[in-house]
Amino acid sequence: MGFVVSALVVVFLLCVVDLLLSFGVVRRLRRHTEELAKLTSASRGHSALPELTVAVGSVPGEFAAVDTDGVLLSREDLQTGDGRTVAAFLSPSCPSCAERLAEFVREIPDFLVGKDRAVAVVAADEITDSAMVTDLESVARVVVEPWNGPVATAFGVKGVPAFCLLDPEGVVIASAPLFSRVTTPVAA
Repeated sequence: MGFVVSALVVVFLLCVVDLLLSFGVVRRLRRHTEELAKLTSASRGHSALPELTVAVGSVPGEFAAVDTDGVLLSREDLQTGDGRTVAAFLSPSCPSCAERLAEFVREIPDFLVGKDRAVAVVAADEITDSAMVTDLESVARVVVEPWNGPVATAFGVKGVPAFCLLDPEGVVIASAPLFSRVTTPVAA
């Protein structure tokens, strides 16, 4: 009889420990669910996208680079005074850049008037006859520079693809890894 009582006490204690552990797991799952809900609601807005360039509201640093046509490009060239400018940062070695390239080449003519208002920076070790450079030259001024070259450094580029929309004074008014995110207004 003593054996049965001690076995019941052990089973009872195991059930209490199991119940306490279950409460702990449920509590942690609720906390994780709340955190995921916060992340999901934030990702519906533009702020959830990673910042890959200088912050919105800032002016890129000074730079000087030569485009593929041999023309000098500087920060002053981005300050048009009468319209917006787009800066795109891509790389031939980046798989998602190929997808973004097609979107950019297709949509930039409808968004801006003239290829001198769009600058595409291709992160490569040397000027290549890559299809990316050829496609970009039809819609933008193209600069081929190594990673952390002068234009990418001036814009504080931390990753590619990255797109910036600048106002007529050269202030960044939108920045995102998707071209469509810099061409559509941020919802309030």
